[in-house]
Amino acid sequence: MKKLVVLVFCLISSLFAQVEPEFQGFAGNLLRLKKAEKGYHSFSMELNVPPWAFSVEGEVKSPGGDPDVLFNGIFDEELIVVMAYIPYPTQGKDGNEYQTGMFDLMIYLQDEKTHIRNLSFNLLPPANDSWAKESFEMAKSSAQMLGPIWNGKFEKKIIVASATPLTKKKIKALQKKMNKK
Repeated sequence: MKKLVVLVFCLISSLFAQVEPEFQGFAGNLLRLKKAEKGYHSFSMELNVPPWAFSVEGEVKSPGGDPDVLFNGIFDEELIVVMAYIPYPTQGKDGNEYQTGMFDLMIYLQDEKTHIRNLSFNLLPPANDSWAKESFEMAKSSAQMLGPIWNGKFEKKIIVASATPLTKKKIKALQKKMNKK
């Protein structure tokens, strides 16, 4: 029995070890920022177009601590949001496939990382059924095995994601395409 438990543990560990995160960039103007309190802005972002159906909330502090620089970064298109996710596609109630494995997020201001705290993701309809929630929880568990993701190891993937962010224009095109189906 002990050998079986060890074998199962080894198999599960090797599966988690092979998990590689993916990254998706989003234009900074998709964020909603509130006025800074004690140096931190509350922020939120909601996206509901395949393959994304989620909302995220948290608090962000600019790299230098200046509370106005993040608003300026949005206006000057120098703010990029990069989300980390484990590719766990799940079919939504509408028949489309959604990525439900999001587990972390970083906001970059001119290639400099901000400080994020109190981050939380929520799945939105049509990708919030029990299957999607199970994938979401599995991604969070898998992500814990990765260690720090914003320092070095995945830098190339992060650069590619931030260079090609999903913008409001691209989202409208995706929504238009989905409405034609």
